[in-house]
Amino acid sequence: MQGADADGLIKMAKAALDGMRAGQGPAALAVLDALASYVEDYKQPKGALRITLTPTSKTSVASLSDIKDPDEAIKTLGLVVSYPGTRPQAPEKASSATPSPADAAAAAAASAAAKAKK
Repeated sequence: MQGADADGLIKMAKAALDGMRAGQGPAALAVLDALASYVEDYKQPKGALRITLTPTSKTSVASLSDIKDPDEAIKTLGLVVSYPGTRPQAPEKASSATPSPADAAAAAAASAAAKAKK
């Protein structure tokens, strides 16, 4: 996506993260909140985005196949995503002004292609 508009890419990332929120538990929503907040603050981050995995000693490849949902995966892997500027994110309301992640990706690609032709 070289040459793509930064604001368009941010909208695409936000739409993708928003699309992942439905049906998630509190641990997964906390991860998504931290990621979305960091993406929103890309021009002036409020600190580092830290992603840490600290699985328990009982975690094995076989135990990973038993994971049923994202919250269970977060617990099993000891996933911590922290960002000092984390804000609770409200899912964007679907409207004609809010593109789906696929539409946003297509728009960003079209924008990059148009810039490349100039």
